[in-house]
Amino acid sequence: MIGHGVSLVSFGNEFFNPQTPVNIPVRGFQEGSRLRLVLIPTHGPRFHVNLRTPGDIALHFNSRFDEQAVVANSTVGGGWQSEDRYAQPFQPNKIYTLEFQRSNGLIHITVNGHPFATFVERIPGHDVSSIEIEGDVHVHSAHVTH
Repeated sequence: MIGHGVSLVSFGNEFFNPQTPVNIPVRGFQEGSRLRLVLIPTHGPRFHVNLRTPGDIALHFNSRFDEQAVVANSTVGGGWQSEDRYAQPFQPNKIYTLEFQRSNGLIHITVNGHPFATFVERIPGHDVSSIEIEGDVHVHSAHVTH
């Protein structure tokens, strides 16, 4: 299910102006895969990006304005693992490029081209079947490369 009631433009693995929440089907987040999002956080308290497997979340990237933090986590067998916390890099109503790239069991996260965090995989990325984006954010584009 991609977008809800808004015309979505898609070119292969690139999606433009999907309405939030959006769920983008993918065939794994393989070694060297990259997800590039161009987004604008709104004035709400939170938004998140999930790299989902059929039963779990390989990466939950949760921007929390109400806590001035970003939390990265995953679920294994339906249970949350330990959180990694980072300082909030986002501000409402500003445009950002947020990228996730998988390499050697790590997911490297950049914000506007600058290294932000490195997340150690707890679930193999090749099991990822969809990318979920929900919450208080406008997604201008989402681009997945393998």
